[in-house]
Amino acid sequence: MIFAIWIINKAGGLIYQRDFQSKQSVAPTPSQKEPSTTGIVTPGLDKLSLNDALVLAGTFHGVHLITSRLTTRLISRSTQSSLTQASFPGIQLLETPSFHLHSHQSATGTKFLLFADPAMVAAYGQWILGRVVEVYCENVMRNPFHTVEMPIRSELFDFYLNKLVDQLQFTQSSPIPR
Repeated sequence: MIFAIWIINKAGGLIYQRDFQSKQSVAPTPSQKEPSTTGIVTPGLDKLSLNDALVLAGTFHGVHLITSRLTTRLISRSTQSSLTQASFPGIQLLETPSFHLHSHQSATGTKFLLFADPAMVAAYGQWILGRVVEVYCENVMRNPFHTVEMPIRSELFDFYLNKLVDQLQFTQSSPIPR
């Protein structure tokens, strides 16, 4: 199950955020002091404010950069070879009990983040991100009115991303297509 997709520009700014499955907080009734917890609990992420999402995107960008640089130094020292920075992707998967965060960095430095159910196989998450990148390239990068590194405001991108996620949600138990 896909919870959310975020796109972060190479400077660490959140340029796209889309929630597909999120927990809805239950407001307390006038007779209750606390929200009711007797309702159905659905899997997903808690709703974040825009400010919290921007802070998390910037934090992830920094941690991703640090891990890619640390990996570069560790491998370069052990192999004594001159490897390029592009061959070290940084964080690709962050696991928590309630969700997995899959990450893919494009050649331009744009990061694509997929928040998904922990039951999703890691390789399937990376395959999904590859499909998201294809939709992004086809519908955002080919748009002559879109400015690179700026927030994505494209109905066509939203449409095809929704279509992709709907197909994947329907066939979530299927193996990776070959």
